[in-house]
Amino acid sequence: MWYKPSQSLADPGIIPIPKAAQDNFLDFEGELTIITSKDAKDISISDAPSYILGYTVGNDLTARLFQLPNVNGGQFTYSKSFDKFAPIGPTIVSAATFGPITEKRIKTTVNGRIVQDSPLDLIWGPAELVSFLSQGRTLPAGTAIMTGTPSGVGWFQQPQHSLENGDLVEVSIDGIGTLSNTLKFE
Repeated sequence: MWYKPSQSLADPGIIPIPKAAQDNFLDFEGELTIITSKDAKDISISDAPSYILGYTVGNDLTARLFQLPNVNGGQFTYSKSFDKFAPIGPTIVSAATFGPITEKRIKTTVNGRIVQDSPLDLIWGPAELVSFLSQGRTLPAGTAIMTGTPSGVGWFQQPQHSLENGDLVEVSIDGIGTLSNTLKFE
């Protein structure tokens, strides 16, 4: 696991891409994102649902080359924590309104081309994630937890495809909506 500082959060719209990330294989990761409702510390899996405000759509932007162990020592947090590298939105939907996660799909497009299209098939469910992350530390109310991405990211495409200046990335999740971001190289 790794984290994104609060400066990484962004709204739908234009995402400024810093020079340090532009030439390091800029990639997308469409993800379901959990938003916590209240401070959580050392909570059980059974109590975790009462700490979940709801869900939104996220794009876990990543400069992949910083993750390579033989190049940069595998700097996952650094590769994902640039300013505005965690756009979320367009809305938060309550867990009750959203319904069962396993009945939903996630789809990501880049400039209209479908690159991810998958059921929401999480390794760890929202309750397990919130409980685990709260052990020994306080998750503040309003914490955004990205849950992981399905196959189809640019790094694993054949041929590989890095995001470029002006690309439009749209991530859609059934029952929530579509997060749209345009990348703008600084």
